[in-house]
Amino acid sequence: MKSAGTFALLAALAMPAAAAAKPPLPARALLGQAELQAARRHQNVFLIFGASWCAWCKMLEVYLQQPQVEPVMQKQFTFLRLSVEERGALARRDNPGAGTLMKQLGGTDGSLPYMAILTPQGKLVVNSLDAAAKPPGGNIGYPVQPNEIAWFFTMLRQGAPRLQPAELKPMRRLMQSMAKMFPN
Repeated sequence: MKSAGTFALLAALAMPAAAAAKPPLPARALLGQAELQAARRHQNVFLIFGASWCAWCKMLEVYLQQPQVEPVMQKQFTFLRLSVEERGALARRDNPGAGTLMKQLGGTDGSLPYMAILTPQGKLVVNSLDAAAKPPGGNIGYPVQPNEIAWFFTMLRQGAPRLQPAELKPMRRLMQSMAKMFPN
């Protein structure tokens, strides 16, 4: 379980960005565009639901941008990031319909980031609800615990069967080393 003290380390990452001038596009429209792009690229869609206040969402983005991770993931997935659960004046940043879509894909309020991998036809392949956990079904969010990291890599193998062990190994090592920043 992630401790409250962990968030102090992430405070700088959780600062909200400047408000966008235009309202965000509807989640379903963006998903449709991502599905078309994924079909053209012969990829699945890696869908991330997050919010500007979510420190764990920021950590996931830091991880995904690392040189050991980004090229591998971009080769395998079409990414779509949707904003949900923004608070107060920032609620206008939410992509309309994103909360409903997240729930349809198994997500629950307050548990971010939430991830789902979809086919280009919109069929759910796998989500970040850890089916291997006892009891099953908790959202792994940004993976820190060994079981969360294991489920994240299960998601990747299910969502991108062409991924090779040699590609996954440095990605797993990096995630494990980043997890050491967060004591139990």
